[in-house]
Amino acid sequence: MNSKHDGGSAFPIIQEGMNVDGGPGMSLRDYFAGLAMQAIIDDDTSPTTAANWSYQYADAMLVQKRSK
Repeated sequence: MNSKHDGGSAFPIIQEGMNVDGGPGMSLRDYFAGLAMQAIIDDDTSPTTAANWSYQYADAMLVQKRSK
């Protein structure tokens, strides 16, 4: 996804003197999905279902973020 739909970089602030190698890191969408997954995972939830639900929550959070 591009930054228009994924919320951009989750941690975009780079301080002077930091050694940063590579791209912008994880997207805000991925970060939100990771947080949601922590609440979703249990012994009865398949990994595929947990991942799908996590990104559904992340997408809903991004919609709310854009509406403000």
